[in-house]
Amino acid sequence: MKKRILKKTGSVLLATLMAAGTITAMMPKVEVETEAAENSDLQLLYDEPAVADFYEVYAKKFKWLAGKGDGFLEFGRNDPPNYVDGKSHGGDSKYTEAGSVSQAVYDHVSWAKHALPVGNGHMGAMSFGYTDTERVQMNEDTLWTGGPNCTTLSESNNADTYGNVNLENPQKLMSTLVDNAFTNYYNSLESGSMPSDENVSPYKNGLTPNSKEQEGSYQSFCDMMLDFGIDVGKTENYSRGLNLNNAVSFVNYDYDGVTYNRDMFASYPDDVIVYKIGASEKGKVNFTLHPEIPHTETLSGSYFSTYADGAANYGKDGSVVAKDDTIYLSGTLNHNGMKFAGTFKVVTTGGTMEASNETNNAKVNSEDNGKITVKDADEAYIVVSLTTDYTADFDKNYTTGETLEQLLDNVKNITDTAAEKGYDKLLENHLTDYQSLFNRVSIDIGGTCTNTTTDELLDKYKEAYQSGESSDYDHYLETLYYQYGRYMLIESSRQGSLPANLQGVWNDMDAAPWSSDYHTNINVQMNYWLAEETNLAEMAQPLVDFANDLRKPGRLSLAKLYGIGYDSDESKIDLNTEDGFIFFCNTTPLGFTGNISSNASFTATATAFLAQNLYDYYAFTQDKDYLKENIYPFLRESSITYLQTLQAGRTDSDKDKLYIVPSWSSEQTASPWTVGTYFDQQLVWQLFNDTIEAMEDLGITPAENMNDEGDVTYKNDDSKLLARLKDAIDRLDPVALGSDGQIKEWQQEYGYNKTKRGANIGESTHRHISQLIALYPGNYITKDDTDLIEGAKIVLENRTDTSTGWGLADRLNLWARTGDGNHSYKLVNALLATATYDNLFDTHAPFQIDGNFGATAGITEMLLQSNAGKVELLAALPDDWDKGSYEGLVARGNFEVDCEWSDKTADYARITAKSGGTLVLDGIDVSRITDESGNAVSYTKDSDGNYVVETTKGQVLNVYASSYTGADKTPKPTPTSGAITTPNVTSTPVSTKTPTVKPTSTPDVTATVTPSSTPTPDTNVLLGDVNENNKVELTDASLLLRAALGIEELTDAQKLRADVNEDGQINLADVTLVLKYALGIIDSYK
Repeated sequence: MKKRILKKTGSVLLATLMAAGTITAMMPKVEVETEAAENSDLQLLYDEPAVADFYEVYAKKFKWLAGKGDGFLEFGRNDPPNYVDGKSHGGDSKYTEAGSVSQAVYDHVSWAKHALPVGNGHMGAMSFGYTDTERVQMNEDTLWTGGPNCTTLSESNNADTYGNVNLENPQKLMSTLVDNAFTNYYNSLESGSMPSDENVSPYKNGLTPNSKEQEGSYQSFCDMMLDFGIDVGKTENYSRGLNLNNAVSFVNYDYDGVTYNRDMFASYPDDVIVYKIGASEKGKVNFTLHPEIPHTETLSGSYFSTYADGAANYGKDGSVVAKDDTIYLSGTLNHNGMKFAGTFKVVTTGGTMEASNETNNAKVNSEDNGKITVKDADEAYIVVSLTTDYTADFDKNYTTGETLEQLLDNVKNITDTAAEKGYDKLLENHLTDYQSLFNRVSIDIGGTCTNTTTDELLDKYKEAYQSGESSDYDHYLETLYYQYGRYMLIESSRQGSLPANLQGVWNDMDAAPWSSDYHTNINVQMNYWLAEETNLAEMAQPLVDFANDLRKPGRLSLAKLYGIGYDSDESKIDLNTEDGFIFFCNTTPLGFTGNISSNASFTATATAFLAQNLYDYYAFTQDKDYLKENIYPFLRESSITYLQTLQAGRTDSDKDKLYIVPSWSSEQTASPWTVGTYFDQQLVWQLFNDTIEAMEDLGITPAENMNDEGDVTYKNDDSKLLARLKDAIDRLDPVALGSDGQIKEWQQEYGYNKTKRGANIGESTHRHISQLIALYPGNYITKDDTDLIEGAKIVLENRTDTSTGWGLADRLNLWARTGDGNHSYKLVNALLATATYDNLFDTHAPFQIDGNFGATAGITEMLLQSNAGKVELLAALPDDWDKGSYEGLVARGNFEVDCEWSDKTADYARITAKSGGTLVLDGIDVSRITDESGNAVSYTKDSDGNYVVETTKGQVLNVYASSYTGADKTPKPTPTSGAITTPNVTSTPVSTKTPTVKPTSTPDVTATVTPSSTPTPDTNVLLGDVNENNKVELTDASLLLRAALGIEELTDAQKLRADVNEDGQINLADVTLVLKYALGIIDSYK
């Protein structure tokens, strides 16, 4: 099977080794011959560019968008150029019968449903695959409107730039709301009716702003436009796609007898986006590059009144200047003065390059509109770097203070440095980095990859869903969808970047839906549910950093909204002492911790909710140093917050209980603000529980005699704090059952969603299922609690399986935690059939990335769970996945798990105790356990029938079930790029031909290498480990190639390891196998 990465001058084998500098000087010049080939890579494939048709724009989920007409320019470009008009796409009427719908709307629908993403955390790019004029829409994660530097807030605005309402006496107002909430609550309990919240709601009583402008929005950075001058009506064999195994997007087509190919990737190690253009004949690469700044005009329209007040203040000012081989793009946001800059460096082989500038004030408020024209080149690539003057520093108002010239110098240095390395080295660095992450996990649930396009696969899946024929579900598509979630997390969240927002790192709008912000009432949390368990823990570190960056502005919000630490002279409010902080539903990188003018904004327990994600990082990684330095400070201070804001009950029957007041079940607009909704109670319980566990793991012991609730010295004494938390957690009463056996959402609930008198309290089928936070992602409810599990199922059945994309993903995770694999699988089916666009983006609508991430997390929960103090294999396995395997998933306690199963029964598991400790194992009928050398490992069974093993750090356990019939497992090599086994698939990309290499002259690379003496066989030899360092990696392939070419002599021991196909020769066949093994393409040399 051949790995399709590039249409360049050879196969991936040669490309990778040449990138490593191994054979550049010793191999002959090669040319490309294309032919059909097998393909085992996970790929999104399409046979047409990313263009929406008329019917898509008017489809149900876009009615809210399409009906806005030309006023909706914020969805695309201010002056749509010819590259999107009907003529440029062959004159097909489906591109031109829009009527009153703006072309910009078409652009956005094409972006959301069809374009393909790459990213490196810091930057993102979406490619459309047009052959006439390509558009690559680009983002930089820190380009935001809003924040403390807003200079355009209206005089009627009643809040500061962090979203905190300016109140004369916030403590008095909050105390009044609390008193009213208790009064209404007790009255409703007595009367059996639903309580009023007119005098309780923060939204109705002046605690939320009258504007949304301060929050701002995530911005589109630029459009990289490339004019190719091709008549699209004469192109043939078109294909485009995205290869998940190497994170390279591609476009291929034939035109006038020449095969053209374009590849794009975003490199994390070199911090650049790289776009390569090639052709099968020399001198055939011609294009004009002209990046453009979108949204340069002041915008207005009904969309802004919904999502972004202050429309008149939006827009950008900037310039695009070409000089020599580089285009310099820079500008400023009108709303807050944020500066942005990018450079686009062009590198060519052969041909000519010319930079030019022309006046175009209609596009940019400047003299220049720069472009670079390349003619008759053999190939070319563009290196892009983007930046802003943002810094994550509250005390600096989130700006570095750099000038545009300094920013341009910074990105120029980055692109120059990258270009000096050359394309092959940039690709090598990218592959080494990306594959070391992506290749950690593989799943095989069946399914075969064919040459079917992804949109066709989705259509067939929808047909199976509608007909109810589960046997027709495509397990390859499910595998692709699963790994797509992991791919997008790697691409949108890396160490040093901001975390993934509502759209990851991708956004094409000036005022994005919900500002593309960090929604902390479930959405940003869902973004990271998959991180640790799918072996991508490092991707969660940006979320930890972001959460800690909110603490200082959050102290201001706590003071101005709750009155804790408040002073009428704002300069005297202490923002440096760690006495408590709070943030609400809508947060941004510019310190926005207050609220917008929305009832849903005032999420009192958002801080506690986000704390779960932080503690999960520690629970999975067991990194105690990281816990102490980065996670515990957040847990500690947020616990102090709730110890100060919790309210004791006011009657004899509940005076020992603690409540969040005022409290609301998240986004249940029909329900009242009241006392202690179970959403809030459960979140604070989980926070206190996690903080207690963290303190105990850090060696903190509780103080005695902490009964005086007026004693606030616990704020400065961790022993006292631990004692206070242990007392408070028992008073929270986080879960209760109603008269229908359901888990209650409200304190005053009797039957499901009913008051005592039978009135509805909220929306019975609401997308949020807030009363089950204790089941997932929390761990208060486990499968051992049968009554609570049944109560959870009653809620889930009443909520139904109909919801938005992320709502379905949430239901998937919840059903998986109940252990019902078949119902969980129904949610997988529903996600793919009803909530997924052709580019596999999740739809809320519109696009929200949390559904993608949540779906991957949910599928993982079906295969492995570890929330109940044990590692449970195949915890919610459906009948349709009766046979399969996975590698590299991670359980709490830092246990890495591989598993094989048949007939829905676990046959074998390989568990690596990466931190050591006690392993409690469930989900397999253990026959025996051995270590890597085959020695028996002792184990016991606890009273629940779980297997218990005491492990040491790094120990590997082979766990065999009684059903296992194969040979004993041999030690597993550890390639440096990870250990992936791709699904058992064979595929030919649609209308895509995979290159084979034809040297112009054939060197002798098949020499027989005979040992100088006959060595004694060593049964412990690791085949492929030519350099004898106990792992198989790219350096082994390099050394092996030099031996095959006769350049280097191997020792006898090395020769044994080098002849991996055991044919008595060391040649390129061995080199190919070792390289594929090191890259994770194969898991066996056979």
